[in-house]
Amino acid sequence: MAPTTVLSQSESSFITSSLVLPTPIRTDGRGLHEFRPFELSTGVAPQANGSARVQLGHPGSTNGTEAVTAVRLEVLDRPVGFGKDEGSSVGSRVDVTCSVDCSPSAFPLMDSKALDAYSTYLTTLVQQTIPPLLPPLPITSSLSFHYTIDTLLTSTAAGNIPDVVFLSIRSALSDLRVPRTRNVAYQASLSIDENGESDMVGIKGAALGGGKKKGAADRKKGQALAKGAEFEIEDYWDEGERLDESVRLDLPVCITLNILPNSTHFLDATTAESLASPTHLLTFINGKSEVVGLRLVGSTEVGVADLKALLTAAKTYASNLITASNASLDVPAVRVPGGLGYFGS
Repeated sequence: MAPTTVLSQSESSFITSSLVLPTPIRTDGRGLHEFRPFELSTGVAPQANGSARVQLGHPGSTNGTEAVTAVRLEVLDRPVGFGKDEGSSVGSRVDVTCSVDCSPSAFPLMDSKALDAYSTYLTTLVQQTIPPLLPPLPITSSLSFHYTIDTLLTSTAAGNIPDVVFLSIRSALSDLRVPRTRNVAYQASLSIDENGESDMVGIKGAALGGGKKKGAADRKKGQALAKGAEFEIEDYWDEGERLDESVRLDLPVCITLNILPNSTHFLDATTAESLASPTHLLTFINGKSEVVGLRLVGSTEVGVADLKALLTAAKTYASNLITASNASLDVPAVRVPGGLGYFGS
């Protein structure tokens, strides 16, 4: 869990013994299943198609955990198998690139190798969870929009990094605007000259006074109609359409269950609490209370019966977090030039 510091055995024992008391004690006075307040804002990167910033713990200060996500759409050739998954749009073959970068200032005690390793770890979590839930965005028969999701961790002082990263990605995708496009077609003339040879540009026909011919009768004489794989972006004030509401509401959040030696779990761990907990269960749950991903980090085993109870509890926590974040996302985003700018390369 990206240990930026190391706890002594006495410090770790003090934290865990406080958490397993009949009346648990946390340094900030929270209950075991309480989240700290978070601040969510969208439209923070004007040059991106969708963006969001999430600050946990101490919004507006350097003592919290902050993640900024920008989503960019690029026009690329359709991948093989694009949009083919038993007739479903969501979960089809979609081209998505995800990356999570860690700012050195967010991990001042980590060397470059450890920083790269943790960035790779977070990127893997996102790449395995988010792309299967995104719909394909076709433009023409050969072109489509390619998702590029970039997340930057700028501060990690408050801990609970995976939850903040996924909440920022979910918020940025909810803010995403897909440009409206219009296909542009052209008509290519394919005529047959008197010698039975094809004349692609119709020069011989024009020289003989035949001119350009249209209609079904003319196509019998050799004229073909062809459509070009070209498009243009329509200029609208709202910068495009948002993803379908069903897709936006079902984007997952991450709920990290920090499991103590007595099988008690707690939420939203601080950095010290996370280091003191031997096991962490990362659950990825969508708006339908479906578990779309799961990862166990730590050395302690979790039995099947315990796992079932943990997942049931995680679904409740995820539902509450999704409800709270959706309420924040209902506020229209105002894109103001001169904000953070798009930080991706």
